[in-house]
Amino acid sequence: MLEAIRELIFIIVGSLLIIALILMSITVLSIWILIRKTKRAFQTTMNETVNPVLHELQETAQNVKGTSQFMSKKTISPVIQFLSIIKGINKGISFFGNIGRKK
Repeated sequence: MLEAIRELIFIIVGSLLIIALILMSITVLSIWILIRKTKRAFQTTMNETVNPVLHELQETAQNVKGTSQFMSKKTISPVIQFLSIIKGINKGISFFGNIGRKK
């Protein structure tokens, strides 16, 4: 009688282990499928949303760089040259104006 109960317990425990193994396999498979779907969704989002925005930002940065270089060459450099000439003229006038004067 005890042997029959023992064998029945072995059968029940074995069956429970098999069921647990099947459930764990299903869980692992489900997690793997969810990870693949998430990866695909991420790649789709990157390709459709983020990459075009990054490309536009790079173009905008190039436009800003070109505009700043143009402004530097056409506006700022002539102003600096003009102010340098004015400063030189002022120094020359003060030099020649101070030749006869004593300090």
